[in-house]
Amino acid sequence: MAPITAAKRVVKRGASDAKELTAKKQKADPQLQAVIDAMQAADEASLPLQCRDMLLAMLSESLFVASDQRSASQARVVEMVEQTLTAVQADYQKMIEVEDGRVSTIEGAKAELARKADEAETVKGQSQQEAAAKKAAAAAAQEAKTSAAEPLNSALSIQKEGDASLNECEAMQQELQKALEEHLGALCDATTDAVVATLHREAILRVVGSLEFDQSLQMSLPGILAKQAGERGDFDLLVLEQLKKLLSDKIAAHAATLEAGAEGKAARADAVEKASKASEDATAALKNAKDEEIDADIAQQNAACAVDTAKAAIADNEKELKDAVLLQETGKATLELFRNHNLATFMKLRNKVSTDEAAVAGA
Repeated sequence: MAPITAAKRVVKRGASDAKELTAKKQKADPQLQAVIDAMQAADEASLPLQCRDMLLAMLSESLFVASDQRSASQARVVEMVEQTLTAVQADYQKMIEVEDGRVSTIEGAKAELARKADEAETVKGQSQQEAAAKKAAAAAAQEAKTSAAEPLNSALSIQKEGDASLNECEAMQQELQKALEEHLGALCDATTDAVVATLHREAILRVVGSLEFDQSLQMSLPGILAKQAGERGDFDLLVLEQLKKLLSDKIAAHAATLEAGAEGKAARADAVEKASKASEDATAALKNAKDEEIDADIAQQNAACAVDTAKAAIADNEKELKDAVLLQETGKATLELFRNHNLATFMKLRNKVSTDEAAVAGA
């Protein structure tokens, strides 16, 4: 086991010495630093850290030897370094291609975003016009509703005034009809209960008292009506017949009045119905106009939001494009620096021959 341990120590000591030598050389030679910087840019997936450190440890003792004087192992180190730098250059190129594609994609989206923004502006303008039109329509509908209320109020007033006397006439006719047929009929019926008869008598006397009947009739009626049907004499019966005739005449007179006023009442009712229908239509039209105004306002707000969203998308696109172009330009500048400095320095050292050193020395 001892020889193995010693061997490990020798390898570690050699690597350590090489690193120290490389570090010293690096301080003194910027050309070596250029190659080291290029090596350190290698992707660890393609060049593990341990392998990179090994190459860096042997770099100065291989690359700074003229190409025609390198040993096989030194030439192999230089070859591996070249492969690494070639891979680094390819990685830089791929990064640039990715950014080129990204810039192209973003620039391509810019036209579509601008189209959508123009379309949103058009819709916004249309929605503003529509909202203004719906607002004006709602105002006109409100005015129409107000105007429709005036004919209705007028028709109702005319109807109330015109129908007042007819309604009173109709109510009186019904009361007279009831007095003749119900109350007087019950009082002429011998089977009517005394208590019930009293109620019918009072009802008839109220009706008679409200009419301009003969004074003697009005004075004699309470006593006659207070008698039972079988207790009344010929005079009593004659008075009751006269009452029946007077009530019937009054009923007929009221009927004639109602018939004469029927046409006018119907006309007034028709006018109220038409005015009511117009008012209802105006109210429904106003509700519909208000609903459309609200819908138009919502559409206008949505259109405005769409414009803001489209503008924000354009702003995001411009920022994204700016960032992508910066990365693209940075990548190209990095690749150019790598080629003109790092890789060029390596190629110069790789291709150097012993005659170059002699020529420099002779000079």
